[in-house]
Parts: sequence; C-alpha cells; structure tokens
Amino acid sequence: METRFDEVILLIKQARSNAIKQVNIELINLHWQVGAYISSKVANAVWGNKTVTELAAHIENYQLKIDQIQLCQHC
Repeated sequence: METRFDEVILLIKQARSNAIKQVNIELINLHWQVGAYISSKVANAVWGNKTVTELAAHIENYQLKIDQIQLCQHC
C-alpha cells in the first residue's frame, strides 16, 4: 500500500467529514425552523390539520420532502 499519500488522504477524509457535519447541522436547523413555523401557525389558530396536510403535499410536489433528503450520495 502506498503510504506517502496517507496525509493527503487523511486531509480529504477530514474535510469530507466536516462538510457532512455542517450539512447535518443545517438540516437540523431547518427542521427546527419549519417545526416552529408550523407550530406557531397551529397555536395561533391560523392553520388547522387540513392546512398542515396540504403543506406536506405541497412540499412533496416540489420534491423538497425533508425526511427523504439524502446526504452525500456521491461522497
């Protein structure tokens, strides 16, 4: 096995890991923001269950289904 390039490989692996962590942080923040937004609308009686269901369908139509986002398929 070629060991003279091990440090470069390690740098690549660390950068990839850091990138994945940052993406995960942003997705967690997104989940909290969306949840807070929906909760606020429901709590203030602006939205009901039907509206939340319609929102879910709307998101799915635009292929933004949050629970199906796959990270780093090609990493």
